[in-house]
Amino acid sequence: MPTSAAAALVILLALVPGASGVYAFNQTVGPDWRQKEWQAAVQYIAFSTLGLLIYVLLAGLFEFLPAAHVIPKTYETISASQLTSLLIPFAGHLGCATLVGFLAAKIHGFVSSAFGASKHSSAWTDFVDSCVPKRWVVVTLTTGDVWVGMVHCVDTSVADTERDIAISEPALLDSATGQYKVTPYHSMHFPARIVQNVGVLANASDTRIGPGVGQPLFPKGDLNG
Repeated sequence: MPTSAAAALVILLALVPGASGVYAFNQTVGPDWRQKEWQAAVQYIAFSTLGLLIYVLLAGLFEFLPAAHVIPKTYETISASQLTSLLIPFAGHLGCATLVGFLAAKIHGFVSSAFGASKHSSAWTDFVDSCVPKRWVVVTLTTGDVWVGMVHCVDTSVADTERDIAISEPALLDSATGQYKVTPYHSMHFPARIVQNVGVLANASDTRIGPGVGQPLFPKGDLNG
């Protein structure tokens, strides 16, 4: 294989495992739509590099196949019989990079909690991941309409102007009666541009710090209780 082609293949196989690490990180923490391209590139390279170092360490300790997939000389005389010696280390590299991404997410969450910050990349991601699941959600639109339903899909990896919402079993608020009326629709999609705010309804079983629904929070008018 020509030297230039071998070098390109080595770079590709060395960096691809970083994608699995980024995926594991984002699945745990949530994607950060504010992340710059260069920051994403550094994250890919870091997860892949650390994953490779861990695999090399494990290979030395447990006599695994060496990481030949990132050595250019390996591709000078490659044959079908060599594929196993390349695929196994690559799979190990991939697994170690995934582990690095997962551990990085856990460390990120621990550090954020220690300093009283959200473990998620934004308040919106935290809201969607922690508050929304298995809850009735009220969506108020800029048109004045108020809908309630179970969230089917919410965009969290994009800017706030692109955070569309889709709900199932939608019901529309009847302003005259104050009741939500069931509609014939199975699902509704609301573009971000018409969503004014989103609220999550409380369950009767929720543990509350304050009094029950409908009761004054500060009966004496004193913010200190």
